[in-house]
Amino acid sequence: MISRSDSQWMFFYQLGRFGEAKTIDHYAAHSKDASELRSILYKSEERKIKGISPQAPGKFMAFRENSKKMLVLGNCQASNIARQIAAATDLSVLGMEVMNYQSEKDIFLELIESVDYIACCLLSPNFEEIATQNLRKRDDLNILFYCPMFFDGIHPDIVYWGGMGQRVASGAGDYHSRLVLNSYFAEKSEKECLDILNVNTYQNIGYFDEFDHSFKEMERREQGCDIAFRPFLLENIRQKNCFLTVNHPTQLFLNHMSAEICRYFDIDFQKTDYNAVHSTLAAGPQWPIVPEIIEHFNLAYSNGNSFQIQGSVMGWEEFIARSYILYDQIGRDKLWSMGNEGQKLILKRGLNA
Repeated sequence: MISRSDSQWMFFYQLGRFGEAKTIDHYAAHSKDASELRSILYKSEERKIKGISPQAPGKFMAFRENSKKMLVLGNCQASNIARQIAAATDLSVLGMEVMNYQSEKDIFLELIESVDYIACCLLSPNFEEIATQNLRKRDDLNILFYCPMFFDGIHPDIVYWGGMGQRVASGAGDYHSRLVLNSYFAEKSEKECLDILNVNTYQNIGYFDEFDHSFKEMERREQGCDIAFRPFLLENIRQKNCFLTVNHPTQLFLNHMSAEICRYFDIDFQKTDYNAVHSTLAAGPQWPIVPEIIEHFNLAYSNGNSFQIQGSVMGWEEFIARSYILYDQIGRDKLWSMGNEGQKLILKRGLNA
C-alpha cells in the first residue's frame, strides 16, 4: 500500500489532473508501492493521449517518492515558483493558482492537510477556509505568507481591460497600452497615436513617477507577509531585468523568490541555471521597456523596445495596428462598457484625452 497523499500526487504527476476520491482511495489501497502505481498510470491510454509529461494549465507538480511535500498557492507566478523550487531542491512540489479554489475546493483543503510546507499568497476572506485570516489561526500548519509581485515602474503604460475571465484582447494579448486605448477612444489615427509615444507625454502624465509609487505600494502590501522580495528588487532593478510585464517576473526574480521561500523553511536551495528552468510567463507576452524609461532610470538593460508574444516580435506600429483592428471589431461604445470602473480610472490617470 501507499499513502493516499502519495497516490493523489502520483496520479497528478503522471496524468496532469487530480483523481476522483474513490479512484485515489482504490489506488492507495491496492497498489503495492509507488513504482507499481507509476507503471499503471504511465501505461494508461490517457497518458499516451496527453503526451510524455502532462501538466494542467495553471498548475505544476514534481513528485519524488519518500520526499517532503511543498504546496505553493498564488496567481500565475505560483506554478513557476514551484518549478524553480523543484529544480533546486529534493522536494515534491505543487504550484496552483488560487483562482480555481471554488471549483476545486475539496482538493485545496485536502492538499493543505497533507503537505509539509505551504507558501501561500495573501488571500481575502472571499477564500473562506484558505483566507489568510483563517490559515494564520492554524498552529498545525507549517506555512508562510508572501505577496505576488506587481511592479509597473518600468511598464507604466500597461492596463487590463475587462474583468477576470472576460479580458479584452489587444495586439499583445490581455495587456493593453493606456496611451493606445486612450487614443482609440479619442478617435485618433494610428499615426497620431504613435506620435504621442514620447518623453514629453510620459513626463506630463506621470509615467516616471510610477517607479517610486510601485515600490511604496509593494512595501505596503508586504507588511502582512512573512518574507519580503522588495529588497532584492530595490538592489537589482536598475542592473537586471526582473519583469517581463507588470506581474510576470523573469526567471531571475522567480529564482530569488523561490530561494527566499526555501530559506524561510530552512530548506537547502541549490544554485541552478534559473534561465534553463521553464517559465510559462516567459512563454507569454513580454512588454517593451521604452527607451525613455531606460534613460530616465539609467537601466543597464533593454528588451529592444519590442513586444514578444508566442515567439513573434513586433514594434509599436504593428502593435497599434493590430490593437485598432481588434478594437474596431468590438466597437468604441461597447469596448468602453467592457472596462470596469477601476480600469477606467487607471486609463485616464494624468491624461486629458
